[in-house]
Amino acid sequence: MRVLSGLLAAVVLIACPSIAVADEATIKDSTDDVYGSVPEGFEQVEPVGTRVNTDLRKVVVSHRANAVVMKVRYVDLVAGESAFIKYEAYLNLPPGLDDIFVFVRVRPSLEKASVELFGTLGAFPCQGAKAAAEPAKDLVRVRVPRSCLENPEWIRVSGQSESRGKGERHFFDWGNTAGDYDAKNPQTGRLYAG
Repeated sequence: MRVLSGLLAAVVLIACPSIAVADEATIKDSTDDVYGSVPEGFEQVEPVGTRVNTDLRKVVVSHRANAVVMKVRYVDLVAGESAFIKYEAYLNLPPGLDDIFVFVRVRPSLEKASVELFGTLGAFPCQGAKAAAEPAKDLVRVRVPRSCLENPEWIRVSGQSESRGKGERHFFDWGNTAGDYDAKNPQTGRLYAG
């Protein structure tokens, strides 16, 4: 009987391959850590506390078998309060592959969002890359097909949000880093494709 149950278990393992699980990481961010450009110049910033369409709560990154998915959760995502809203993710890829910037732009109305990818040679097309805002959840969802990234074994991610108020002032949240943001300093460990 034990032999029969052992054979049955082996048949089940062969007939039902294991399900791949995506590596996932959460970049948690403290609130009230937004910086704003000062009137004297865009390059100078000062702490401003919180700001709608800028202050991040967390970013969940999932490296799935066919796509990199990011869920960017804001403290407050409000239509009509900003001239523009942007989330910028930096994807650090294995040696031999170009690192990629993912620019997510959300319209002030929050009705539409777009995704652009940039490598060392500039912008490049990525069929299937998409983003959408869900204001009721203070969330922006982003999906980038792995084929656009040359199917990397792993990724590391950092990111920042940016918005511009109705005037000329820009606002920034550098994820879980304070002060000067360095995109090339990943905020996650290696996330392997699932």
